Amino acid sequence: KWNAYDATVDLANGRCSFDTAWTCPEPLLQKLSARFPDEEIVVVYADEDVGSNCGTLKLKGGCVVERDVSPRWSDLDEAGRAKWRAFALGVKGWTDEDEDAAE
Repeated sequence: KWNAYDATVDLANGRCSFDTAWTCPEPLLQKLSARFPDEEIVVVYADEDVGSNCGTLKLKGGCVVERDVSPRWSDLDEAGRAKWRAFALGVKGWTDEDEDAAE
């Protein structure tokens, strides 16, 4: 929808973070992975809709080699919702109170 924002880069540890609108930019990340085919790239993501559209991708050689992503919110039971909500809060670095204040 628009470009990334709030980007940080930690070259010493080989990490970066950024925010984007809508969904994880998987096609872009696959292209990045293809440029560095010998490196495994691990992507951990969560959007502001805490518990939905979040997960972990591992890429190598331009391909997703491992995927652990949240199912549709409506397909989750209470335990699944709690799991993915906790995951997303951890990725965002938020607490329950932080998320409540954002609503």
